[in-house]
Amino acid sequence: MNKVIPFESLLEVRDPSGETRRIPLRGAFARSVQLIGGPSSGSDTSELDRTALKLRDPTLPRAVGRIERRSDLPGAPHWIVVESGCPSARIADLEVREAQIPARLSVRLGETLLTVVNLKESLDQPVQPSGVKHWLTVHESGKRLLWMAKKAAPTPLSIYLGGETGTGKEVMAHLLHAW
Repeated sequence: MNKVIPFESLLEVRDPSGETRRIPLRGAFARSVQLIGGPSSGSDTSELDRTALKLRDPTLPRAVGRIERRSDLPGAPHWIVVESGCPSARIADLEVREAQIPARLSVRLGETLLTVVNLKESLDQPVQPSGVKHWLTVHESGKRLLWMAKKAAPTPLSIYLGGETGTGKEVMAHLLHAW
């Protein structure tokens, strides 16, 4: 009988071809995932696959870096560490060599997008579409607003967004159009 191993996070990998893979971060991948680049070969099954994740991106060198979970920090966040000689990763408009990965925010490595999805959090807030900036909130009023916006987005209603400078009106407008 197979024992079910619970896991809290997934790594979504969107390759340059548009294919999306969802890798549970458990077992050997729970603490650290080595990222290996280079062009895709006919078969990606090798001894390497047990300890590393092959990114099917010809724009990346072989040694890309790693995603690791740092249990010594509160909440055990995921971090990306990019090897020297590899182009910097991009989180939103920032180029980084080493940084904490915000949940549900895409990290671009070459032409590949990586997103860590915390499954426990995904029930509290609606899944926000990729390709737009995410509205991050921990407050109940912010979560309620996101759910209302997601419900209203597919309707023919006009939506007025008002508020002071820096409150996220433009981010919310992009989310509404993407949903």
